[in-house]
Amino acid sequence: ETFVLPKHFAFKDTMIAFEVTESEDAFQIRLTAQSFVKAVELDLLEADALYSNNFFDMNAHEAVTIICPKATMNQVLDIEAFAEQLTVRHLTELF
Repeated sequence: ETFVLPKHFAFKDTMIAFEVTESEDAFQIRLTAQSFVKAVELDLLEADALYSNNFFDMNAHEAVTIICPKATMNQVLDIEAFAEQLTVRHLTELF
């Protein structure tokens, strides 16, 4: 949480690092950031999928794990293709 409205907060432009792992029925995406990040969005370039959470905030140095069940995807991807298609954006990138 910020102590001011998001439109008045000076967000740092930060990179979000992510690592993708795979189980039999899902991909797990582990994300970390060096500073607070507002409105993180996950998406795939060509495929559609549902995520356990999307459009969320992240605290600095706090790992967040998001699950993407394979059954929710509109095409079959292996872990390499999934990681290659995965995009991670956040509010700071929009302005």
